[in-house]
Amino acid sequence: MPDHENAPERDEAPDAASAGTASSPEQESSSLQISGPITVRLETLANVLTAAVALSAILLSVWEGLENRRHNRLSVLPHLEPIEATYNSTTPIELEYFNLLSGMDSLYAVSYVLKNSGLGPAVLQNVVVFQKDQKIYDAGQSDRGNYLQEVRRDLRKLPFATSFLQRPYTAGDMLQAGEVHDFLAVGIPFTAVDRDSLGPSPSSIVMYDVLQTYSFVFCYCSVYGTDCDVVSLGAEPPVENVCRF
Repeated sequence: MPDHENAPERDEAPDAASAGTASSPEQESSSLQISGPITVRLETLANVLTAAVALSAILLSVWEGLENRRHNRLSVLPHLEPIEATYNSTTPIELEYFNLLSGMDSLYAVSYVLKNSGLGPAVLQNVVVFQKDQKIYDAGQSDRGNYLQEVRRDLRKLPFATSFLQRPYTAGDMLQAGEVHDFLAVGIPFTAVDRDSLGPSPSSIVMYDVLQTYSFVFCYCSVYGTDCDVVSLGAEPPVENVCRF
């Protein structure tokens, strides 16, 4: 009997303990109020991080595009070298500069060439020709024409014959990289003067002086229209900033 009377008291003890640990409605409401702002802050932080990653990807793409564009421009960068080659009976001929005129057929010869030692083609933007201080041709203001006829006429006034070959360039012409581009070649044939003459003769000096009254100015850019420069053959141009880049 004593054991049965104490049993109900042991059954009521867990109820009292659970009642003590059960949260009240006020505690549950306070817990929700705390977890709510934390969730909002985490969502905001996640959105900020997502936007930062997206912005970084855009900036990286823009930077790669600029670098690729710079690389492409550098890979087609032209560089024209104006070369004036001469030949006479006492000097060896540089054949690569005498494609228009074989110096072996002449007692004396002068060749004007443009050598593109760059990585890409040079696009001529303009060609300007001066005779002494007077501009006689400007491709940007004139129709395409053979402006070298002026040189030919002056050479014909000399008291001896000359051979004359030309490739007149004008705006829009493209000079490929790694090539020598012939422009003008003038020679004095063996039959025109005394073949026994050694070294530059008075005839060759007179002919050279005629060529030196002309200035041939070439304005060029890369195929992108950038990295522009100017070179000249013959006499020094009388005017600076001819190309107006």
